[in-house]
Amino acid sequence: MYIISFLYICSMKAYILLLLTAFYFQSVTADNIAYKWEPIDKEFDALALQCEEVAFVDQGRSDLYQQIKTMYRIAGERQNRQLQARAYYWEAWIQAVNDLDSAALLVDKAIALTDTVRYEYDYAHMQLVEMSLLRNRGKWLQAYMLGQKLEPVWKKYDDLFYLGKTYVQIGVTLRELQEYEMALSYLKKAENAFKEVASTHCEIKNRINISNTLYNLGREAEALEILKALVENPVARQDTSYLINVMVSLFSVSDMQEKQYAREAYRLARESDSQLLIDITSISMGALMLKDNKNDSALTYYYQAYWDIMGSNNNATDMFPILYGMSEAYSRLNRSDSAYHYLKELEVYRDSFLAYDKIMQVNRMESRITIEKYQSEIMQAKENAVLQKRITVISVMALTLLLFLITYILLLSRKKEKMKKQLKETENRELMLQNNQYEIELNLKNRELTSNTLIITEKNQSLKGLIHEIEILGKEGKIPAKDESVLKKKIKEHLDQRDEWQYFKIHFENVNPNFFTKLKETFPSLSENDLRFCAYIRIGMSTKEIAQILSVLPDTVITTRYRLRKKMELGQDSSLEDFLRTF
Repeated sequence: MYIISFLYICSMKAYILLLLTAFYFQSVTADNIAYKWEPIDKEFDALALQCEEVAFVDQGRSDLYQQIKTMYRIAGERQNRQLQARAYYWEAWIQAVNDLDSAALLVDKAIALTDTVRYEYDYAHMQLVEMSLLRNRGKWLQAYMLGQKLEPVWKKYDDLFYLGKTYVQIGVTLRELQEYEMALSYLKKAENAFKEVASTHCEIKNRINISNTLYNLGREAEALEILKALVENPVARQDTSYLINVMVSLFSVSDMQEKQYAREAYRLARESDSQLLIDITSISMGALMLKDNKNDSALTYYYQAYWDIMGSNNNATDMFPILYGMSEAYSRLNRSDSAYHYLKELEVYRDSFLAYDKIMQVNRMESRITIEKYQSEIMQAKENAVLQKRITVISVMALTLLLFLITYILLLSRKKEKMKKQLKETENRELMLQNNQYEIELNLKNRELTSNTLIITEKNQSLKGLIHEIEILGKEGKIPAKDESVLKKKIKEHLDQRDEWQYFKIHFENVNPNFFTKLKETFPSLSENDLRFCAYIRIGMSTKEIAQILSVLPDTVITTRYRLRKKMELGQDSSLEDFLRTF
């Protein structure tokens, strides 16, 4: 069943360690695990929970047959396929300890009845048993690949206990393929999983696998330290079968120096009434007696195992260390015939073993190559995923940066536009204020010009009127001629001799430059009097004021306005004042 690579001188140690690994692996269980099966039937689920509890402590599987029988009855009464499948599964789980063929048949029936999509968790349990069966039959590649498939399922359901069990299965599979480093990695992951769910029993029991793998890696001191700690561990001492396995491993790993453990293991095995344990410890005791040169005692122990194995399965790998030990003991006792007999029988088993071993070696090599290729592909896929993730991150960062820059540019542009608009508005307000100020100043100047003109006109008119009255009084003889002349002279001194229009025109053009020029260019038919009239209107003089300055009647001003509108071809809706003010 197992590949054993050893020469005659080390056959005992290698055999025992491998046999212990196989035996122990059936006892990987855990504590305090929540019942995660999808409820179907209360009565059936209660029985299944009892099986889970037994599985968690890994004791008393054979006591569950009554529960399994009841499960089959309930499944038949309910006519429920999934209940039937679960009953098959639990029976397969029990049979997997001793009867691999029956267990395999039951697992196949369970899977055939299971809706693997709806009941994915059930299917994973069935596959875990199937994985164990594949490994026990030397189908390591299939077992390993099935373990890889189960890993994400347990993670999905957050079931660390069965994830740990799967890691142990993968680790033992890799150890049997002599991939010790990878095996140790998975066994360590199993230990961490068990710690996380506080599965103390499972964590403790997994340490024998770790110890044996460390021994295979040449780390004997670490392996020995773990085993010595396990012997004293209270949890380990509660399980007699497990304690026996630890003691036998300790005896083997210590190069048979720890003799007391071989003796204690044999004593406990006899008390346990487990024939498998008695066979293992008998072989250990035979090797111990042979080492101490107690050849008769060695033969006694070897024969115990010899007759039991001969009567059970007659397995070549099981018989190999026994026959070698018996041949060596007889040889030391100088009983050549018996030594030759068992040596010859050993050669028969050896030929059978070597033929089997060659097949297994090829199978192992092919499995290792495929697994290495698979691991390489997984690693490459992870590297590609990391690379793709980096590319994605870089792309997202670049896109984010680009969007940030675009957003920044847009915001900056908008800010500039806003500032430009605000500046323009400010400029417009300032310009408007300036225009308003200019218009105010212009109006003030126009009013000042109007006032000054009116004042000058009125003053001149008043002075001229006064001169005229003096002249009348002089003619009437009321004022002497000499006094008349003096009065007129003094009045004329105060009379503004300048032409009123010229005075107005000079000051007007200072305020309204080029007005007359442009107006004349636009309307060539306008006369000097028309231009003067237009100037008066532009600075806002009323009809009365214009009439006063020009010494005419208001009606004359109105007529002149009409004549100007006609020359300028203004419509009825157009105001002469507005036109001249905006010209």
